[in-house]
Amino acid sequence: MYITDDYTATGIAGTAAIAVEFARLYAVELEHYEKLEGVPLTFAGKVNRLAIMVRNNLGAAMQGLVALPLLAGLDIDDPDPQKAGRIVSFDAAGAGTSRKRATKRSARGRSSPSRRSRSSTPR
Repeated sequence: MYITDDYTATGIAGTAAIAVEFARLYAVELEHYEKLEGVPLTFAGKVNRLAIMVRNNLGAAMQGLVALPLLAGLDIDDPDPQKAGRIVSFDAAGAGTSRKRATKRSARGRSSPSRRSRSSTPR
């Protein structure tokens, strides 16, 4: 895991040299953007920038030099701070899949697999 800024961290799996370069370059790009614009990049902007980096590496990935990042952070623009946590994983083509932080409320009402199997078996 590499701390990329105050609100995000990047983890990368795959070819070590490419993974380290992704993480370092990504952190530098975020810092550069903040210096130029005077404000930090939004979480969606961070996801888009990392997706572009992964897409630009597609040729090397097809030759076996793949590195797949995982972006974890807080979306400070989310109106509900309890749901601001985000985890985004990427495939080799740069498509990001976002997951929001699960809350206690969203986990309620779900039955365990053992309960479902007992209730669905004929008697």
